[in-house]
Amino acid sequence: MRILLLVDCYFPHSKSSATQMHDMALEFCRRDHDVVVLTPSERISENVEVAWEDGVQVIRVKTRKIKGALKVFRALEEARLSSVVWRRAKQFLLGNPVDLIVFYRPISNTLLRSSRTAASR
Repeated sequence: MRILLLVDCYFPHSKSSATQMHDMALEFCRRDHDVVVLTPSERISENVEVAWEDGVQVIRVKTRKIKGALKVFRALEEARLSSVVWRRAKQFLLGNPVDLIVFYRPISNTLLRSSRTAASR
């Protein structure tokens, strides 16, 4: 089966979720699946970078800085992230269909605080 992991960050990023997604990708590979990871990156120079890492095809899509940006800029970039990733990776995705998509994106702490505040009112 061809599996797409759609994640907000990926190895070698230092976040624990990046390592978890890398481990998941390796486990799918170990079970004889073809794995593609699609992830945003502010660290690449081209709009799309395709690489093979540990038997996993990794597609990085250029985005502006999200993590560590001022809240207003982060909110704007988060809001447009899906359209940027789709627009830049569309050609690759249409030419490389998958059987299963695993989407992982943690809820931001700002959203959690806002929802807790609203719930306590």
